[in-house]
Amino acid sequence: MGDLSRYSMQHTLGGGVSACVRSAIDTQTKERVALKLFNEPYLSRKRNLRRISKEVMAMKAVSHPNVLKLIDTVGFSNGVPKSSKHLQAGLVLEEATHGDLYDFVSMTGKFSEAGATVLISTVLKALQACHNVGVYHKDVKPENLLVNERFDIKLADFGFATYKSVSEGSVLRSSCGTRCYAAPEVLRRAEYDARKIDVWSAGICLFVLLAGHPPFTEASSNDTWFQTFLDGRSDEFWAALRQQYPWFPEQGIKILSAMLNVNSEQRPTATELLKEDWLCPSEEAILEFKEEMKNKAAAIHKMKQTSTILIK
Repeated sequence: MGDLSRYSMQHTLGGGVSACVRSAIDTQTKERVALKLFNEPYLSRKRNLRRISKEVMAMKAVSHPNVLKLIDTVGFSNGVPKSSKHLQAGLVLEEATHGDLYDFVSMTGKFSEAGATVLISTVLKALQACHNVGVYHKDVKPENLLVNERFDIKLADFGFATYKSVSEGSVLRSSCGTRCYAAPEVLRRAEYDARKIDVWSAGICLFVLLAGHPPFTEASSNDTWFQTFLDGRSDEFWAALRQQYPWFPEQGIKILSAMLNVNSEQRPTATELLKEDWLCPSEEAILEFKEEMKNKAAAIHKMKQTSTILIK
């Protein structure tokens, strides 16, 4: 367990009900890190303590360039976070200086086909690494895909993750994260293959990258297009998409049709998807993606500066 005093606090990166995330400098290594400091009221519930412990176990189990690295924990005792007026519990994480992918889409619009294929293949590689060691993320969405200074993508926030022995299999029944990214079998509260629900969520992400918005307004029977999928009439959705967005890549539709297959048994795994040529981007595509990310990051920085000036 680390010591919080070794970190020099910098600016706030974000926060929510459960925690505040601060940029910090490790005074011993001089490296920049992100500190996810849990709010004391959040730690007062045993359920949340169990969730944090599971989050730490899951992150420690996975080592991959596209999974956010857990460097250390502070304020933990026997794997459980402790917090008081004199002690704050948190996670020491590698810093992602460019924020999350949600901002890149919401503030600058959709990605090019090359950019989308590089991004989603990266996410699938991260999921493959997780699934290979029995970690299932269960909350894949653009907000949980972070971007570092080199524009590498990092799968983050394992707060809903499940970590099981590979020999136990991947069938689960526990709740998941964000509803609009959740697979139909999760919404039915049935047993599900956790590998396949991560693939469904990644499919929603891919659609967002290519179109600039989600495929459904909400994941419920109240949404006409979502119900179309549930009724086995997804071909109608793809036909309407082609008419509205004639530029939408056909290979993208082919991959999305597989990832968003309502029948989870027919939905491919991350490993199977990574064998598809469309999800094996060339060096040229990777360079194009890096340039696209650089341009989007500059545009976001300019917009935020303008916003700050207007507020002042």
